[in-house]
Amino acid sequence: MMSINKLIRKEIRNSSNLVKLSERKADESEVLVTVHCFVFNQEKYISRCLDSLLNQIVDFDVEILVHDDCSTDNSKQIIENYHKKYPNIIKPIYEEKNLFSKTGNFLEIANLLNKHSKGIYVANCEADDYWTDPLKLALQVTVLEKFNDCHLCVHRVNVVSGSDKYSSSDKEIPSFHMSTKFLNDKSFISLVNDKYNFQTSSYFFRKSDYDKLFAQRPTYMRIMPNDDEVLLRHFGSMGKTCFIDRKMSTYVQFTEGSWSKEHKDNERDIKRKQFIDAVNEFDVYTNFRYHKSCVRFLLKIEVYSLIKAKQYDTIFNDKKLRKMMRKIDFRTYISLRLRRMVNK
Repeated sequence: MMSINKLIRKEIRNSSNLVKLSERKADESEVLVTVHCFVFNQEKYISRCLDSLLNQIVDFDVEILVHDDCSTDNSKQIIENYHKKYPNIIKPIYEEKNLFSKTGNFLEIANLLNKHSKGIYVANCEADDYWTDPLKLALQVTVLEKFNDCHLCVHRVNVVSGSDKYSSSDKEIPSFHMSTKFLNDKSFISLVNDKYNFQTSSYFFRKSDYDKLFAQRPTYMRIMPNDDEVLLRHFGSMGKTCFIDRKMSTYVQFTEGSWSKEHKDNERDIKRKQFIDAVNEFDVYTNFRYHKSCVRFLLKIEVYSLIKAKQYDTIFNDKKLRKMMRKIDFRTYISLRLRRMVNK
């Protein structure tokens, strides 16, 4: 079987045969990919996002489901303009009342979109983010079509702070070097438990696997405060994950209405407790297959809490806590250790 790197290089070489999505005559009965686009009060960003989706070059049909969660700005009108121009591609779903405030869970919105999805595959993009590589979908489709034991395909993502302009940054997710490759379930879940290494705009997966998540509704899904963490754990634990070392989208942090903005401002302590409970439930749900990395994750959360509370003696009196602090905040660790040595 052809290696993943050779497969991607071949797809790139053959890309001259592809057509821009916005210029393609869509056949709604043959949709291969459904894109889920989530909107709430993002009139500054929605056009940039939708244009980036329409700029994909493909040889298959794509539908873009745009969910507007009862925006109070001009988002709905902008979406409607795109729908009128591309009626077979842009398909709006409008809420009369804000669904997120009612359910408190983005996955309930995702489930609604999933029920309307015609595609075999699903890609995600929140309205303040955007795709930057016109080959993104073509490459991800190629991977999942070729490798049936691969349940998730992600890629490197550029990171910028909130802005209504196209911009570039040296920041990226993941922040470390990793070449294009397949990750087995244990390796991938270990990375997920380590930190936020894979961003929403890169997710690409099978709708049938999404259906299983909503059918099973495990406890960790219902209590996890971040839907991304649920998706990564669900798809990652099903088999192999493909990582493509190519920046193909941009994540815009701290825009108005975004998850990152809300959680920069408040509720971090509550969310931390929910994370702990959810990871414990995930550990049980997967029969402790990923127990070691789950324990490391919980230890890291405990150290963050102790650092915030300035309970440094508790950390330094416990070997495991001390070792974890050195890993996640080396500068503070060295500073405190030197201070303790001087005071002895």
